[in-house]
Amino acid sequence: VKNALDATIFNGFTEYNGSIYYSAYHDSTTCNELWWFTDTATYNNNVPYTASGTHSFNIYPNPNNGTFTLETTNDFNNGSVSVYDMMGRLIKSEKLISKSETISINSPKGIYLVKLQLDDAVMTRRVVVE
Repeated sequence: VKNALDATIFNGFTEYNGSIYYSAYHDSTTCNELWWFTDTATYNNNVPYTASGTHSFNIYPNPNNGTFTLETTNDFNNGSVSVYDMMGRLIKSEKLISKSETISINSPKGIYLVKLQLDDAVMTRRVVVE
């Protein structure tokens, strides 16, 4: 079981015990693997998520109407954000140039996964579009 969103061709999303489990192909493999994702924050919680104590970020408002602010609390050299729907399809991807960015997605209501990469740290959170 892998805990990341660094995969392609997502299948079979299932929620169990507070985590989302799914199968996916990783670039370096030729078989389907079991992956999982756990969001430790509630939808209305603006407490930063910290990866390995080096980087953290906020998403607000959450829930939102498709436009939200992604704010990092640490400096970084290389940053990018990708937004995926619950079927694993890439909705939006862009390079981050500042510690606070407004992200807009033109997508239907639902739950989306926001993958943030800052230098070598990768963090993933849920965002709800109402």
